[in-house]
Amino acid sequence: MRYVLKAREIRPPFRHCKEDGNILPGRPEQYAGAHVKNLNDHAIGICYAGGVAEDGKTPMDTRTEAQKRALAHLLQVLHAQYPLATLHGHREFTNKACPSFDCHEYDSIFRLPGPAPA
Repeated sequence: MRYVLKAREIRPPFRHCKEDGNILPGRPEQYAGAHVKNLNDHAIGICYAGGVAEDGKTPMDTRTEAQKRALAHLLQVLHAQYPLATLHGHREFTNKACPSFDCHEYDSIFRLPGPAPA
């Protein structure tokens, strides 16, 4: 399972994060997404409002603090459901700029605990 973060979607993603931090439901989780060709059956798409400068074209990290907190919380919830999942940005699979930030800033959520100390 992968979580794929995108700035925009043509078909609804699994979840959509608005500027105010509200997470809106999208496509039901049991349906294949439309975010990464050939991986949609094994990924959950999350998109966020924004991702471009005021010109509407230039990639830019426009996440609000509320969006950053909401994305972190959503990823924690999903990680609890899918503890072996990995996190990837859409741009890791395509020649696109989205998301317009390095989604791996959330990698600490996905670190599995190491072996217990001896």
